[in-house]
Amino acid sequence: MALLSIVGTGDVRTEHRGRISVLASWTDAEEARFRKVLNAYAAKYHVNVDYQGTTALREVLLSRLNAGNPPDIAILPSLGEVGTYVGSASPPRELTPVLKDALNAYGPLWAPRFGGKVYAVAVKADLKSIVWYDPARPQSPRTTAARGGGQWCAGMGGDATSGWPGTDWIEDILLQQSGTEAYEKWARGELPWTEGAVPRAWEAFGGVFTREPAAAALENDWGQKLFAPQSRQCSLQHQASFARTADYTRRAAFAPTREVLPGIARGPAATEVSADFATLFARKGEQAGAAEDLMRFLTTEEGQKAWAEVPEEEKSRKVTTNPGRPFFVTPGAPRPDPGTERVNAAVSKALGGPQPKCLDASDAMPLRMRFAFQHGVLDYLSDPGPEKQRQVLAYLEDVREELKSAPAVPGGAETSGVPGIPGVSPPHICR
Repeated sequence: MALLSIVGTGDVRTEHRGRISVLASWTDAEEARFRKVLNAYAAKYHVNVDYQGTTALREVLLSRLNAGNPPDIAILPSLGEVGTYVGSASPPRELTPVLKDALNAYGPLWAPRFGGKVYAVAVKADLKSIVWYDPARPQSPRTTAARGGGQWCAGMGGDATSGWPGTDWIEDILLQQSGTEAYEKWARGELPWTEGAVPRAWEAFGGVFTREPAAAALENDWGQKLFAPQSRQCSLQHQASFARTADYTRRAAFAPTREVLPGIARGPAATEVSADFATLFARKGEQAGAAEDLMRFLTTEEGQKAWAEVPEEEKSRKVTTNPGRPFFVTPGAPRPDPGTERVNAAVSKALGGPQPKCLDASDAMPLRMRFAFQHGVLDYLSDPGPEKQRQVLAYLEDVREELKSAPAVPGGAETSGVPGIPGVSPPHICR
């Protein structure tokens, strides 16, 4: 009887309430870390989780929505992606009834409102507007940058879309030169590409990427890093906090871009950031209840701690830094220890700092404008100079004008501004 009792208790403990599906863009090491959160949730709520990680997230999600088989939860890499689905025929659910008071921990940038309703929350964030450097080198990053574009570990190649590292450069420069108001108007399609703040930012970009640095950037992948053997000739990297590796968390430091390139520091200090937003598509039955539990779990300190702690395999090697550590935006979230995670603690502090923050501008643009921008960067770098800049910006302005005059469509895929519900003001990307 005692044995039967033990077996019966074990069966109860491992009984599952069902199965839910989660779609996100994280693969490899990022996927392994996120699975720790899902495993912690599954153990607590007795729910099986099918996770699909893909770098073609947009295509996969659209295919599943069109087939009537959406994932229960989709974690989207930008506010622009959220807006695309908010205005679609198969929108995610409004989250206020699900998260309730938990939403109070999120600022307006991290729980954006479309027409007063919240459809997504930022479950992790990254810091942009920074330059990585090796503090062991004798020269300051500002002095190094003054020596020219050959000092930069720059690459325009990307997993899904080449050119995006260059759009990050131009966005950051425009934000530092012209401030948050111009930056947000530009993202919404309200500023021309051919005059004022936008060409001024491209000119500063061209001042760094003259012919030889531009050619090198076109040949390299974005993941070129300071401490890689092939990177011995470069000393600086303009890249977000997701560029961290074990070498970075042990040896690197970072500084705001405006301090490294003082010539662009014309407007008040502001910081570009990015975020991954969780959305809920499950609508009814026990499956929807389980997905709601996971949405809530992602906002809790318990879930965040499971995601942030050093992996067991690293602990066994006495590693205390966590290069893939995610950063959270809620006040009660676990924070890195400055004594053991110097770089991570500095990133976390900057993300929580008082300076204005703006989400990635190109991510907030309509898809056609975003891809044209990325292609324009590559075209410009093929022959950097005033004439090529004029040609590229004229082309981008033509795209903006066409989108501006196009009729509004569900999802906002071909309209100006942050996509979303036609007729409903989209959320601000700067706060």
